[in-house]
Amino acid sequence: MYNLIPVPLATIAIATVLNVLLKRFNMPTVIGYIFTGAIISTVFDIHLHGNERLERVAWIAYRS
Repeated sequence: MYNLIPVPLATIAIATVLNVLLKRFNMPTVIGYIFTGAIISTVFDIHLHGNERLERVAWIAYRS
């Protein structure tokens, strides 16, 4: 089974760093979230449709 703890932790860390940097340039934080999603999907290989890991993360997030 795939360990799901690193995915949310990395997402929070990357989003925080990107949004702090973007805030210095007076850019909207939504851009940081878009870049965070692109980075996380590439690093954790969850960018394909029908990916079992992505479905598992979505199901856990839905149930919380």
